[in-house]
Amino acid sequence: MKLLKFIIVLTLCLLTNDVLNAKFEIYQSIPTIGVRDFEFFTINSEKYLALINHKSESTYNVNSVIYKWNGNSFIEFQNISTNGGIDCEFFILNGENYLAIANYFNDSTRKIDSHIYKWNGSNFSNFQSISTDGAFYWKFFTINEGSYLALSGLLNDLSQNVNSKIYKWNGTKFIEFQNILTNGSNSWESFCINDKTYLAFANRFGNNQIYKWDDISFKEFQTLPSYYSMSFEYFIINDYIFLALANVRNEDDLNINSQIYKWNGTSFAEFQSIATNGAFSFESFTINGETYLAVANHHNGITKKIDTKIYKWDNNLFKEFQAIPTEGAIKLKKFIIDDVTYLAIANYHNDSTYQIESTIYKLNDMCDYTDTDSDGVIDKFDAESNTPKGSAIYANGRKAVDLYDKIEELNQSIAIMYTEKQLQDRLQAILDCCDTDGNGKISLSEIIKGLETLSGIKP
Repeated sequence: MKLLKFIIVLTLCLLTNDVLNAKFEIYQSIPTIGVRDFEFFTINSEKYLALINHKSESTYNVNSVIYKWNGNSFIEFQNISTNGGIDCEFFILNGENYLAIANYFNDSTRKIDSHIYKWNGSNFSNFQSISTDGAFYWKFFTINEGSYLALSGLLNDLSQNVNSKIYKWNGTKFIEFQNILTNGSNSWESFCINDKTYLAFANRFGNNQIYKWDDISFKEFQTLPSYYSMSFEYFIINDYIFLALANVRNEDDLNINSQIYKWNGTSFAEFQSIATNGAFSFESFTINGETYLAVANHHNGITKKIDTKIYKWDNNLFKEFQAIPTEGAIKLKKFIIDDVTYLAIANYHNDSTYQIESTIYKLNDMCDYTDTDSDGVIDKFDAESNTPKGSAIYANGRKAVDLYDKIEELNQSIAIMYTEKQLQDRLQAILDCCDTDGNGKISLSEIIKGLETLSGIKP
């Protein structure tokens, strides 16, 4: 009967448009100290969230923390000593799990070691130390048989004109492969177009640059204007390639636009401009076949207590979908656990202190009918165990019991019409028709395309 309820609920969700009204809601808050980065990863089916703390009011020498999912929330798992920790990158190499952490400053100098940690079966231990100068951002990528780590350099103790470096795996460790002179490089983004690898890096003090692999090394390919740019985000929509660029400021004005660039076949051209407030980063993700782009707004010139925005692809443009109150937001990370979508937001500072909470949001899926305590009220409306059936209410005032009454009516009608085997056959037919990406699930967009095809609207 679980299959029957799934089909009924899916039908009601589509008819009532509830799936389109899903929003992100607060799920868990985590104490942070000037946090700069989140990294989500999986090891042996266990879920982890690395949190990189940057500084307190008195020192840059603060611990960063790895959290582990216990089935309901993230709990503290491992502390790692960092010196102005600013970024981390999880990657898998030859079946082994690694975590690279960039250390930026130790209260006296930027010329300090950054570290690559390796999973030893129970936690992370130091695998390789690399001497760095104002390290800011790691990026792991592969080209053919080679594995690389790119490390951007923001500032050394004397200048903003420092070499960012690319390291290559030699079979036992990473060794220096190529130097690229940058002007306060904040981050790298790697991506492939037509089997060619590109590296785009955001310069805080000079033009942004895109490099292209020429089968031997990276060569400069394209220059884009910078407004104290912080990061690039690469994503694809319907075979079209985009780069979103987060801009912090233009001279003294933090309220400037950030750009979305589109690949025109030979280079990137500006496609859309989005109003942002001291933007630090973008995060793109897909839910039910729909594309979203979230931007971390850090400061508007007056306060850091401003909204971070989520945009949704609609009619060939990104349009605002949801605003989330944040405090000096600096990084976003989307991840999925048990088919549920989460969005972690790193809050750096709240106008008075670095010691504030960062937040994990959960997508409030109106079509989630899980009833953990079996009291007849689904979890999304359930205030406590054994909730009276009529007490749960939608945000618009409609009683949740109305939905249950409809489910029960359909349940009785369909149970008379079809056997479980017949329902299974029909579900398989729907999968065969609509599951175009072959992942065993059907997104809203796949359902719509399937209905259009079956009805003859589209060939």
